[in-house]
Amino acid sequence: MIAGPRLFRQLGRELHDDFEGSQLDAAVAFLHAHPGQVSPITLSIGGGGDVLLFVAACEEDFTCIQSQAPSAIAATAEGQRVRFADVFARFNPQGDPQAETASICALTLVCTQGDGHPSDLGYRTIAESLFDAADYARLLR
Repeated sequence: MIAGPRLFRQLGRELHDDFEGSQLDAAVAFLHAHPGQVSPITLSIGGGGDVLLFVAACEEDFTCIQSQAPSAIAATAEGQRVRFADVFARFNPQGDPQAETASICALTLVCTQGDGHPSDLGYRTIAESLFDAADYARLLR
């Protein structure tokens, strides 16, 4: 994130929104190019490597992963005194396999581009979850 370039790019894969240098430099450049247009600003640090460690701890058992991931992440956030926005239910509504597939296809690029990153709608969904978890609306009053 700080030193760049992204591992995904180093592996020869294209980014859906490409940039040179580090993610941090790209984010700062975006903020400078759009003064007063971005609020709130959130950071999501971690990701793939963290997920792989968690999957290994569950010995790749899907039931373990599905049942333990939300509570493990929430407990870690609480221990660090940060807020946790659980987007799992929005991305993967349980109970109807067709609804689950439709949601994943709409909220990520996996069905159209083979890319697990969120679609524009997925990013809006994440933003709504972050906004709700942060109680940001209260700050705007």
